[in-house]
Formats: sequence, structure tokens, C-alpha cells
Amino acid sequence: MLIGSKYEEIWAPEVRDFVYISDKAYTRDQILAMEKLMLNTLQFNLTLPTAHNFLARFGKAAGCDRKVRPGQRVPPPACSTRRLSPGTHPPVCRPQALCLATYLSELALVDASMLSYSYSLVSAAALHVALEALGAPDTYPRALARHSRYPLAACAPCVGALVRLMHKAPTHSLTAVYKKYCSSKQMEVAQVPPPLHLLPDGGASLTPPPQPQQPQQQPGSDGTGAGNGNNSSSGSDA
Repeated sequence: MLIGSKYEEIWAPEVRDFVYISDKAYTRDQILAMEKLMLNTLQFNLTLPTAHNFLARFGKAAGCDRKVRPGQRVPPPACSTRRLSPGTHPPVCRPQALCLATYLSELALVDASMLSYSYSLVSAAALHVALEALGAPDTYPRALARHSRYPLAACAPCVGALVRLMHKAPTHSLTAVYKKYCSSKQMEVAQVPPPLHLLPDGGASLTPPPQPQQPQQQPGSDGTGAGNGNNSSSGSDA
């Protein structure tokens, strides 16, 4: 707690506060000695780079760091309806690709199967999937391959996993990330169709998302059943 508070808080508690909350089970010297031992054991490496750190660097290498005004609405069809030729790429597609890659990396955070991939690999694969989904002419730029140090073939397993996550996100039990990136503030990137052509079978093995079922109408709810009952009773009386 002492190390964590020093690392995260602006005004960290003093050592005597930890002596007090431990009911004086440990002395001030014991706490400081354990702090020194833990930091030396960790070699003061208290932070690991996350996918967000790699996305910032890789996105710049891929040319996806152009700024978009907060709240600017960029409809997905503007980039995803057709594949554009080199030199005619709309400038709004690049920042939208970075936002879409961030969405994919956040989907990977809550999926245990993605723990087998490093953060740098997830970031490189997410940018590739995003550029493919938006129809970019160059979906894995040479600068991205050089800075990430991953050839495109090395990204293939992670790319397939991200496409599957993107496909099942609308019907997944955890929908917080999907709803977040459906907003106009995030350029509605969650509504971009997944690039199923990146899968080995072209997405044939994926089940389509379930359609909402229509509520079944109870007999007589529209008056038909009641009318039939009246007709039968009148016929029997006759």
C-alpha cells in the first residue's frame, strides 16, 4: 500500500499512518525495509506498457494520428462501402481507424482468450483489422511493420481472434465496450461491419447474430378468439 500510494496518489500517506492502521504490528523501520526489498526485487519496474501505449506509437507510424474534433460525426459507410485506390483515401478514415483499433483492443481486454497475445501484437493486429474494415488501400503499411517488428503473417492468429470478437460484440454478455463505441463521440466505430474475409474460412464457421424474437400473441388478445367462441355458442343455441 505504501508503494502504491506513492506511485498513484498526489499526497501519499506517511509511514506512521501505516504503522497506525496496522495497529503497530510493524514498526516504521520494518515497513521501510520491506519497501526497499520489494523495489529492489522488482528492479523498480512498476509499470508495464499496455496496448494503448503501443497503439499511440503504431498509429502514428501507420498515419492514423490525424486529429478529429471531439464529437465530430463520421459515418462508417463513408469508408467501408468501397475499397479506395491509393491517393484517394479520405482524411477522416485514418483517425477513425485509430478509434476502431482502440475499440478492438478494449474488446480484447475483457476476453481471457486474448491473454496469449502480447500487447504489442494486439495493437499491430488491431490496426490491420481496422484498416481492412474501413477499406484502406494499404492495410499494413511498411512503417507499421518496421516499428512493430511483426510481419503480417505473424499477426494472422491475433487478427482472426480480433475479427471474431468484433463479430460477436453486439450480442456478447459484456456490452459496455460495444455501447461506448456506438456513440457519435467515438465516431460510431462499433457499427462498422467486421472484415470476415480475414478469417481462413471467410467467416463461414461463424453463426449469424440471433434475431430478436417477436412476442407470441395470446389467443383472444386481438378479439379473434373471443369472436370464435361467441359464434360457436350461438350456433349451438340455434
